[in-house]
Amino acid sequence: MFNKLGPANIDLNNCNSSYLSVGSILTASILVCLPVLLYGVPSGNDLPQHYQFAQTVFDNLKSSDYYAGWTSSTNGGYGDVGLRFYPPLAYYVLAGFRGIAGNWGLASFLTFTFWFFVGGTGVYFLSREWFSENASLFGALVYMIMPYHVNEIYNAFTYAEFAASSILPFCFLFVTRVVRGGRSADVILLAASYALLILTHLPVAVITSIALLVYAVVSLEKTDRLRAIARLGVSVVVGLCASSFYWLRMVTELDFVNHTASQFTDSAYDFRSNFVLSFLYSSVNDESRSLWFCDLMLLASALFLIPGSIIFLKKADSSLRRQLTPIFVILILGIFMATPLSIPVWEHFATLQRIQFPWRWLCLVSLAGAAISAAGVSSLTSISDHYRRPVLLIVAGLSIAAGTFTAAQIIRPARYIPQTEFSVLMSRIATNESFECWMPVWANKKALAVREKVTGIDRQAAIEAWRPTERAVSFEAGNEQTARFATFWYPRWRAEVNGSPVELSRDENGAILIPIPAEKAVVKLWFQETPAFYISSWASGAAWIVILLVLGLGWLRRVHLRTKQPLFAHKEFSS
Repeated sequence: MFNKLGPANIDLNNCNSSYLSVGSILTASILVCLPVLLYGVPSGNDLPQHYQFAQTVFDNLKSSDYYAGWTSSTNGGYGDVGLRFYPPLAYYVLAGFRGIAGNWGLASFLTFTFWFFVGGTGVYFLSREWFSENASLFGALVYMIMPYHVNEIYNAFTYAEFAASSILPFCFLFVTRVVRGGRSADVILLAASYALLILTHLPVAVITSIALLVYAVVSLEKTDRLRAIARLGVSVVVGLCASSFYWLRMVTELDFVNHTASQFTDSAYDFRSNFVLSFLYSSVNDESRSLWFCDLMLLASALFLIPGSIIFLKKADSSLRRQLTPIFVILILGIFMATPLSIPVWEHFATLQRIQFPWRWLCLVSLAGAAISAAGVSSLTSISDHYRRPVLLIVAGLSIAAGTFTAAQIIRPARYIPQTEFSVLMSRIATNESFECWMPVWANKKALAVREKVTGIDRQAAIEAWRPTERAVSFEAGNEQTARFATFWYPRWRAEVNGSPVELSRDENGAILIPIPAEKAVVKLWFQETPAFYISSWASGAAWIVILLVLGLGWLRRVHLRTKQPLFAHKEFSS
């Protein structure tokens, strides 16, 4: 089943022969998500946060505020800065489907189907770099029912991580092509994939960055190494530039939010408490709990990859084994970093500790396991006819067992929220309290007890405007006082009284305080971004224009060449 002429170099824009496989992936995506359509959205601890962000994005898009730095509706109108720090892409996708579907229940089904389809398609094209169509399709389907990948949405509801896991295969696909000396389009597509990953989920982006570095180093050929390294460097720079409108603001202001506080890195958030297979190692702190369900998911994943590994290593030719070595390295890296074996590494790198949960490295195990499953299927043709049938039955049986685990232990027992109940939840989620980790360090939820927009004065006040990032209030003459605004203070808020700038302060609970003079006064309050944010936004826009131009010109060039010569012309059929 392996292409004897060499690895298949499938063009994403010229995949006419792959339509049936892509259609099969789409069908499988719909089937995996069918319980969402029938029973409701699966619940999870993080569901309120994800849907609050999505509702905020949806409301902002309706009011033509395309990338808000301040959320005014949350916390009963006091506001929130969560979307300044959390990558936004997954919520724009969910909000987009909300606009299409008309309600959040159907939007959720469409969104989850979309991300399953994206992930499966990515694994399919990655596998096509080495294997036949059927083997690649098998790998794609395996990835879509990998226990950890399905658990991201059906049990844990780590929605943004789930979306990032769907973009992950494309990063490895284009690194593979770039290292092999691919076209300029591959360099640009790697940059775009990397940027989209950063804009979806930071922990997965950090994990993937480390894994891609290892993958690229192991994949480099002895010839043209410098050229490949330079092209990879260009991809990283362009990808960082394309996503800089998000990460530059986030990095410079991270100390402003509770997420960096010790309460969100200790106890349940401590990496030492979140290793897979922790019960096997005495080096783990005695207070650590064994994440038994993660252990079971890793075991179920092994049912997919172990048979494929054995068949591949025994039957594949040496050239293909060398090409697949980086995938096996990624598998080993994922298992190593998810288990207590890697404790010394975690303890010496603070950036890793920000990931919080070592079990997140199972996303690499899922990807590598799916590719290795495809490798095993591709090698079945090397087995003699006498042994092929029993081997095939063993592979099919173990795959069915693993798939059954996913269906019976992850999808079936998920806690589904019925559509009517979910609609009620979404009707009030926009104004609910935000997650404490994304609140400013000086903010206290005690402030929410006071819901009047302006307090602290004994003179008449009239609210002239109270928009998401702009307020205007007029005060009659009276004693010189300090007015309290029902908005959390943040360094980006600016104010002027009667046209003159004034210094803002905050009360003990973090609400904005503005000094009001004795005479009649008009106070204007607005949210103003820094010049660095606008510069990074222009840089990101320029990067995406370059990405689209390169891809567009490449597409036009291929169309032009096709009009002169058929794409799959053969000399023997030439006239």
